[in-house]
Amino acid sequence: NPTVIGSLPYVQTGLSTCGFGDNYSSADACGSNYMKGDDYIFTYTPPTDTCISITLTNTATWTGVFLLDGCPDAGATCIASDEQAGGNPSIASANLTGGVTYYIVVSTWEPPQCTAFDINIDTVACPPPPPTGSICSDPVVIGSLPYNQTGLTTCGFGDDYSSADACGSNFMNGDDYVFAYTPPTDTCISITLSNTLGWTGVFLLDGCPDSGAVCIASDEQSGGNPSIASANLTGGVTYYIVVSTWF
Repeated sequence: NPTVIGSLPYVQTGLSTCGFGDNYSSADACGSNYMKGDDYIFTYTPPTDTCISITLTNTATWTGVFLLDGCPDAGATCIASDEQAGGNPSIASANLTGGVTYYIVVSTWEPPQCTAFDINIDTVACPPPPPTGSICSDPVVIGSLPYNQTGLTTCGFGDDYSSADACGSNFMNGDDYVFAYTPPTDTCISITLSNTLGWTGVFLLDGCPDSGAVCIASDEQSGGNPSIASANLTGGVTYYIVVSTWF
């Protein structure tokens, strides 16, 4: 029984989660401790693809706002969220697909069990899509070997992978450039980087770093220009090569 947002911009003041029940928790989608208090639920179904911002003001401390593509306890995907110990969380920009019903949840990490809040939801200019090579789902595909490219950069490609992912390296904490290569037969390859800055790493994996991949080989050089002298690849398997830095 959500509050249905018919159109944007949507501005409401003097709202509160108090008395609305603690129906969702950190065990649900978004997995946040800031969903442990009373919850206030909105829904919005954009007529076309759009981008929105969500701004909360006049909240108590330890408040969170969550945007999902379904109910938190029904297998929804957490599209975006913000949690602020000092209160007044906001989501600067989130992409929505036309015709899909989205859920916006306001809640707290108790104490306080609940919070007052004002809310402003509006359309914003959608950020440009990430360039090819930013993430594993849209890598730069290497069709055949040898492969030589000059003048590349990781700058502006986003810090999507980190030392918490496969390879477990601090040299993956900067912006990441991702290649994919599928050898037609079993083979052995070398990977050589040149003209890099210091504190650069190169990583060879049998999957995306954040998806349980195995780190096949890597090299990290504080002076720059890392290389992998030799690595065995299996024909038909797609491998990912990630270039990143320790910022």
